[in-house]
Amino acid sequence: MGILVGAVFGVFSLLKASNPLFADPLVSIVPRLFIGLAAYLAFIGFKRFNLYLAWIAAGILGTLTNTVLVLSMALFRGYITLDALTAIIPQSIAEMVIAIVLTIAIARGIDLFQSGKESWYAGEDDTGVLDSDYKE
Repeated sequence: MGILVGAVFGVFSLLKASNPLFADPLVSIVPRLFIGLAAYLAFIGFKRFNLYLAWIAAGILGTLTNTVLVLSMALFRGYITLDALTAIIPQSIAEMVIAIVLTIAIARGIDLFQSGKESWYAGEDDTGVLDSDYKE
């Protein structure tokens, strides 16, 4: 499913391209195929430790996968220079922070909805841990 979502994301980037960089399917589509896969693998790898850590890892790795692969392909295809990459690094850090916040908010909301509870705290005692109810 993640590869399909990445493909749709990439196709829309290609169709809405306003510059030659994203008009190239090797830049706009191919790297985006790996976002969902990378996020899934990070989630699976970290969920045994902590659900929040797994969500954070998935958000970071998904964002990094997109950024690194798109920029690498753009560099390889000659659309940007190595000097341009240094200007993009601060934006990449901001994207990771935003991804962490959004991933936690969305995943927590989905988890709450799937649990059937009206609140995260419904039916838990003082020692309850939020991810203790997580089931696959």
